[in-house]
Amino acid sequence: MEERKKNTAADSAGHRLELSKETIIDFEKRNTKVLIADDDDNIRVLIDEVLKNEHVPTTVCSSGMEALDLIKREDFGIIISDIKIRDFDRMGLLKAAKVINPNSDVIIITGYPTVETAVTAMRFGAAEYFTKPFSVEQLRKSVNRLIEKRILERKLKVEKHQMEIQRFDEETGLFTNRYFHLLLSHEIARSGRFNHTCGLLLAQISGLKSLQEAEVDAAVLNGDNVMKSISRLLRSCCRQIDFISRYSYDEFSFVLPESGETGVEAVIARIRSRIDAFNAQLAGKGDHPKLTPAFGGATYPQSASTKELLLSRANQNLLKNRG
Repeated sequence: MEERKKNTAADSAGHRLELSKETIIDFEKRNTKVLIADDDDNIRVLIDEVLKNEHVPTTVCSSGMEALDLIKREDFGIIISDIKIRDFDRMGLLKAAKVINPNSDVIIITGYPTVETAVTAMRFGAAEYFTKPFSVEQLRKSVNRLIEKRILERKLKVEKHQMEIQRFDEETGLFTNRYFHLLLSHEIARSGRFNHTCGLLLAQISGLKSLQEAEVDAAVLNGDNVMKSISRLLRSCCRQIDFISRYSYDEFSFVLPESGETGVEAVIARIRSRIDAFNAQLAGKGDHPKLTPAFGGATYPQSASTKELLLSRANQNLLKNRG
């Protein structure tokens, strides 16, 4: 009994090890369906064998109409087709395949190559184009290249989706911390390219949590909650080209393109003035916690030569002014 448990544990560990060894490209190969459409039996069998050795699932057919029917019913990531296949002339199958599934990658094979044919194939969306006779290595590299491309495209799509989800802070409507870092990197690169300055301002507004917990009546804040009111206040202190992000709970960051120290100080002065007015408004409506701002500014390239140093300098100034 004990021996059986040991064997089971060993088998399980071995299975986990095998799974961990599988690479992303191996996984993508197993999950990318490939359609091979060619009325030449020898070519069709050769391509099928090469791809099966690569552990890529394949479906084969010998006519254009059969291929078209399969494309309508199944999601093929890659389609390998002779340019002149039975039932279709020249680019017929390529054009039909790209209409049905624009995301499929089509490899065109021809025994009668011309520059015009190659250009036309690419114009209609062919991903690869090569001539008969072709080498096994050429085919293998072509398929692997397209599979790697699909991995990259999926990764970019996921990242783009995540970025869209996390671009704005739900509570304030301002940019998120994560998106702020992208904006700052972009503006520093732009400033370096065009020899401009770029201002960075960090603002911490103490008392926000207490004000939220006080459940200030929405009527006092012109129909908004506390955070929406603060975000509206902060926007009113900036130009349209400036970027405001929620840096943490009560900290906000401002990327100020083409602004030096004077521009940063001007934004600080406006925020102080509007928060004073906001506190006065609250005081006139009852006993409410008071907001107290602290600031830390820095400019590129005067204060720092990199994004990391710029953030560090602004944080240091914030800590000094907050203390």
